[in-house]
Amino acid sequence: HGCAALEVDLFDESSPVLFFEHGSTEAAARQVAAANLLRVLDVTEEGLRNGYGTVPIPNILDHISKARARLNSMQ
Repeated sequence: HGCAALEVDLFDESSPVLFFEHGSTEAAARQVAAANLLRVLDVTEEGLRNGYGTVPIPNILDHISKARARLNSMQ
């Protein structure tokens, strides 16, 4: 049982991403960061679904869904 491989180039965000804090008020930067993180969530969810197979993971998927909704609202 191995871990899913991650695409390293998806994680090129080198600075911390802060939402609703000082430094995150520039709309364009927030939108770019949200789009990048949405792609990370897609990769994460795919890896989890592949890794867990038929084992139900409703709590993890619920957290991903909430994160995706919040990031979508920032675009």
